[in-house]
Amino acid sequence: MSDTRTLGFRAWLCALAFAPAFVSLPAWAKTEADCKQEFSAKAAAGATGGQSQAQYAANNEWSLGGTHGPFGNSYNNFLTQPFFNYNFGEGWYVGTSPIITANWQASGGKWVVPVGAEIGRVVKLGGKLPVNFLLGAYYNVVTPKYGADWQLRSQVTLIF
Repeated sequence: MSDTRTLGFRAWLCALAFAPAFVSLPAWAKTEADCKQEFSAKAAAGATGGQSQAQYAANNEWSLGGTHGPFGNSYNNFLTQPFFNYNFGEGWYVGTSPIITANWQASGGKWVVPVGAEIGRVVKLGGKLPVNFLLGAYYNVVTPKYGADWQLRSQVTLIF
């Protein structure tokens, strides 16, 4: 028998999803401004293998009513979020998951494009309940004129 060697490739589990959505506002809406509806298109994909995970999500939302102009309430917004993380032992991980957005109706700067990283750890409280702690920092390499330069992300998630 010959010896089997790994060439650095790992098996990856992949998934892909698409989902259109229609949203109608509640019955309490009384004015034309309250009575807009929304259409959104969403897509997601992900792969995992070994100690790494990669995912991608994208979403665009359009209002199907409302008013236009500087004080209008119609919208056409895009959001995409690539994810990548590498898991170390004992629950520690590093990664990046920038939230990239565009406001297609804005005049001037439409995009926010952050670049950064996160570090986190999953621990079990009381030996039973998994909790994810995360801290990340992102610099906005593209931002509207009066947009933020930095983002600081902190998160505590109870995992049931």
